[in-house]
Amino acid sequence: MSLVMLLKAVKERDGVVIKSLTHFNLNHTFLNGQCFRWEKTGDRRYRGIVGGRVLEVAETPGGIVLGPMTLQEYRDFFEEYFDLKRDYEAVNRSLSGRDFYLDEALTRVPGLRILNQEPFETMISFIVSANNNIPRIRHILHRLSEAYGEAIGAGSYAFPTPEALARASLGELRALGTGYRDRFIQGAARRVVDEGIRLEDLKSLDTLEAKRVLLEFDGVGNKVAECILLFSLGKWDVFPEDTWVKKIVRELYSGQVKGYPGIRDFFNEYFGEGAGYAQQVLFHWARNYRMGVK
Repeated sequence: MSLVMLLKAVKERDGVVIKSLTHFNLNHTFLNGQCFRWEKTGDRRYRGIVGGRVLEVAETPGGIVLGPMTLQEYRDFFEEYFDLKRDYEAVNRSLSGRDFYLDEALTRVPGLRILNQEPFETMISFIVSANNNIPRIRHILHRLSEAYGEAIGAGSYAFPTPEALARASLGELRALGTGYRDRFIQGAARRVVDEGIRLEDLKSLDTLEAKRVLLEFDGVGNKVAECILLFSLGKWDVFPEDTWVKKIVRELYSGQVKGYPGIRDFFNEYFGEGAGYAQQVLFHWARNYRMGVK
């Protein structure tokens, strides 16, 4: 979607304030299952480890406050990370009126944004996510970072580089709680290093070709590949399927999906270029408001 908006970012003290940004709800963005290294520290306040640094984010009456950072650091990295050039209000307008359930979901979970995360970290995170729950995923990623990442503050560690994880033995990885995923983590890291693969370069490929490359990694199936595509490579024309998505389809869309080869085929046609975003909104809404904990 070529829906671009311009925001005013202002340097204040040791951070940056983004003015006039209406579509950014921290809870709905950080707690929707797309990322695992952000934690809530207060009302409308979060602390995360991203881009090799500790970052604080807060919703305030004056705007979204990010820090510590310079205005140049914001422009060079964090504007893209938070997908702040995309006009989500326009995206929502383009999707509204198509589907009763999505309209309800957009109303209940406003301000959800899709992050543009680092591809290797995203790959390892979703390999770890297989047959796992969010608290345990977060714990394993913290232990991996503590063991193989660079220390960046008291108790905080950057995510390990491919080189660092490639040097880890299976026994060392399993001791950190990775279980059977140890060989997938080691294998992905070693393949990236040995073959000189730049996962960022997949952004320039079309979605099907980029997905084909990802599926060549052991431990990366359809769902993990599509999470990597959506959450780190900017490919919105995917529809990651997990147990929650299958439950949504079974309870809300079973009649409409009939006649299509698969769930992805139906939703990619139904929601078009915004399918990935629509999926994440439906997923977060269903899990937290309709089918999950009220």
